[in-house]
Amino acid sequence: MIYSIQVSSIQFHQFSMNFNILIPKFNVFQTLLIEALVLSNSISPTQPIDYKDAERSLCDSGEVREAKPQDLAYILMNNYSRNALPEPSPVRVLVEITIQDISDISAITGTFVIDFWISAIWLDQRLSFEQYDPCRKNLSLDHDMEPRLWSPNVCIVNSKNTKVHDSPKPNILLMIFPNGTIWLNYRIRSEAPCQMDLRSFPLDSIRCTLFFESYSYNAAEVSLEWLEWSPVSTVKSDYNLPDFKMTNITYGHVTEIYTAGIWHRLSVSIHFERLYGFYILQMYLPTYISVFISWIAFWMDTRALPARITLSVSSLMALTFQFGNIVKSLPKASYVKAIDIWMFSCVGFIFFSLIELAIVAYNDKMEDQKVRTTRLSIGQMNGQYTRRSIAEVCASRNKGSELGAAIDRVASIAFPAAFALFNFVYWTYYLLKRNTIHEHT
Repeated sequence: MIYSIQVSSIQFHQFSMNFNILIPKFNVFQTLLIEALVLSNSISPTQPIDYKDAERSLCDSGEVREAKPQDLAYILMNNYSRNALPEPSPVRVLVEITIQDISDISAITGTFVIDFWISAIWLDQRLSFEQYDPCRKNLSLDHDMEPRLWSPNVCIVNSKNTKVHDSPKPNILLMIFPNGTIWLNYRIRSEAPCQMDLRSFPLDSIRCTLFFESYSYNAAEVSLEWLEWSPVSTVKSDYNLPDFKMTNITYGHVTEIYTAGIWHRLSVSIHFERLYGFYILQMYLPTYISVFISWIAFWMDTRALPARITLSVSSLMALTFQFGNIVKSLPKASYVKAIDIWMFSCVGFIFFSLIELAIVAYNDKMEDQKVRTTRLSIGQMNGQYTRRSIAEVCASRNKGSELGAAIDRVASIAFPAAFALFNFVYWTYYLLKRNTIHEHT
């Protein structure tokens, strides 16, 4: 017998005769409950009995002990079939998740790793134990019992790799409530895909989504729904990812049509913004320096051609090397990214500084040719220089130098101004785009 109440058979017989009642329809617990309450003077023989209050009073007093979990589980599993769906159909399954940790987001593979608890809650009246053990609030069972019960088989349909934590045993919580409500909880680590649009990289945002479905049962058999209160929660507000910041969590419920029928699908999307401080230091600042170095040539002597070429070419090579390192850390994409626009623009500024250098050098070359031609023509006049001819040679040389210097002066103003305008347009566009995306998530 499940319950132990210290009442003798003689007292029970006297109790039944005194009340002159028939008790064949009473279950054992109700009969013993009445007897115990009468004998303890909790109620009078003529007082109407509220079994719920009576049970509660007796349980609170400690006069009735709870059944052993293994005994109660044995009774519940007697004639129980895990292959039969609970009634009524479709079975309403409530799902709730709590995010424990997000440990990695990879731009190369387009995935993220997440640890979370997932709960599935449904009603299986075959496992109701109110009539057997009304004093028990719930029945917690070991994970070994989970395969013996019917479950909706809620799975992550878009995950690449999923496992249940086992530290040291499988992290599975199985709890049954008196009315037959089952609470099944797993602690899971999953690797799932992220939707990455790198057009604004490194000022981009990404969205990582988990899709939940009942793998074995369609919508006619299982109705999958989010828990009405707190369907998605987090353990902490910030997960301290090195490259990303979590900005929002959204969830939804849709219906998917497959060849085998219609399935309910639950989705939870975690939105992230990329933290671009690292990229400012590692990508943008070096390119700024390379561009600025290429402008030093504008203030150098127009005839210091080797030094000017060395500055510009060195800046171009450094920028190309930097861009190669960036490409290695990104997935291949057929569209143009924000960092591509930045790099190609910086290469363009350095390239045009080389063009300016070539123009100045060509001008100096042409002037030198004119000087040599003038000298040659003067030398053919019996080797006699006139004051006028010497003045013409000097004037021609000075004219060439002044033109090159004028080009350098214009370039020293035009290049920084154009680069400043480009920066204003570039940063304004992508920062506004980033804020707009953040407001809509």
